Amino acid sequence: PDDIQLSCQTKYNNVEIENGLLAQFNNDKKLWQLLFAPERTGPHELIVYAKRTKDGESSKSDSKFNLDVTKLRRPMKFHMIYTQFRTKKCQIYTPMDGILKKGSVVPIHCVISGAKDVNLTIDSNWIKNEGYRDPVL
Repeated sequence: PDDIQLSCQTKYNNVEIENGLLAQFNNDKKLWQLLFAPERTGPHELIVYAKRTKDGESSKSDSKFNLDVTKLRRPMKFHMIYTQFRTKKCQIYTPMDGILKKGSVVPIHCVISGAKDVNLTIDSNWIKNEGYRDPVL
């Protein structure tokens, strides 16, 4: 349904992994996408939360998955995203890794439907953005 919003959490040894999961709406396929980025091998717990956007209630645990990570390709962190990002069904295409190298030039490609203007901050500094045309930055 259109009024469902998903979020997720991952734990290792019962400790939440900060920015280890990304819940975003895939605008091309019209479905929620839950991406997982483990930092280490071993048993992980993935918890999916769901809520209806119109009823104002808190998210409830919907599903729990146990995952044994046996091999890491490349450890990474996802971007910090805020509730509005999920509520408005925004989507990040690139960069997927939330840790940007100092001094690097990184193209940002995301979908932000219905926005009139887009402002970005990096390390608490406002960044001038160019190229926003509803819905793509």
